[in-house]
Amino acid sequence: MTSGGGITIIIPGDPVAKGRPRFANRGKFAQVYTDKKTRAYEKRIRIRAEMLMRDDRLERLNGPLFSVIMAYRGVPKSWPKYKRQNALNGTLFAMSKPDLDNYTKVVDGLNGVVFEDDSRIIGTLGFKTFSREPRLEITLAPMVFGVVSEAIFGALDVMFPVENRSLGVKE
Repeated sequence: MTSGGGITIIIPGDPVAKGRPRFANRGKFAQVYTDKKTRAYEKRIRIRAEMLMRDDRLERLNGPLFSVIMAYRGVPKSWPKYKRQNALNGTLFAMSKPDLDNYTKVVDGLNGVVFEDDSRIIGTLGFKTFSREPRLEITLAPMVFGVVSEAIFGALDVMFPVENRSLGVKE
């Protein structure tokens, strides 16, 4: 999905956070590698992005980028009904492991597809919550003279609809 010069990639299913680096001894040397679960998820992200870029005939994003990473996690089936409902209506926050920053690291799967390298991302907004439809949404948009594009504001409107925003000021 594209809008306002940006791109949104939606990966259905429970989001997978990037795992810790693994180490293996190879003779006198230690080798660092990424675990299988993370590699498989990054490959899934890459395939979704390649399909989107091809189907929408999109060019790679250049210049500085801003990202919004939204991790919508499924509610554990083992939770009681009241707790499940609280999770789905937003009164129970997803404050458990994995950490939010590990979800944001899976954008490595977009290297060479959506952008040359994720070092182009100069700002990120991350959010994790519960949903009936678990998924990971990655929105990337170019920064133009320090201004975030319309695509980011669209992603923010999904996360925080205008009617739910509050500055804590009583009128």
